[in-house]
Amino acid sequence: MRCKAALVPKMGLDVVVEEVELAEPGDYEVRLKVMTCTICHSDIHALTGEHGVYEGPGMAGHEIAGIVDKCGAKVTYVKPGDRVLCTEVRQGCGHCDQCLHDRHWFCENVPHTSDLFRIPSPYTRLNGEVIIQTCSGASGFAEYTNAHESMLCKLDDDIPFEIGSALACGFMSGFG
Repeated sequence: MRCKAALVPKMGLDVVVEEVELAEPGDYEVRLKVMTCTICHSDIHALTGEHGVYEGPGMAGHEIAGIVDKCGAKVTYVKPGDRVLCTEVRQGCGHCDQCLHDRHWFCENVPHTSDLFRIPSPYTRLNGEVIIQTCSGASGFAEYTNAHESMLCKLDDDIPFEIGSALACGFMSGFG
């Protein structure tokens, strides 16, 4: 699907908004309609290359709150219409040795983003360039994004999206 996204055409250039193509969500992914995405200083560091150099266009925005728009075939935690926040702190599978020993961040069954600041995104510019996700496994500076279900936390109806996106990183980072 096509949507608008904020990206840098090349590391060091200014942010531009343009129409991009978003891939369909994978089996364990959801497509989110981004309602809010707060900005983290890590986003700025990543886009400017302070977390490492990347080639080509880049996107950021990892403090996301939104509405599940579409689910991959094997998603079980959420359904379309659910309000969620999307965070880098993954919940894990709950079954592997790491999860059973309270180390869900080392889960053996969810994808690891060991190169968090330089991974290909599900977005493609209309000129064919694949955009790099410079911070996390999702990019929220867009109308829609894809995220692995392990990155999601359901958001109660009485919590505003603006608070939800801040909870996705800023609150945890600042208050632990």
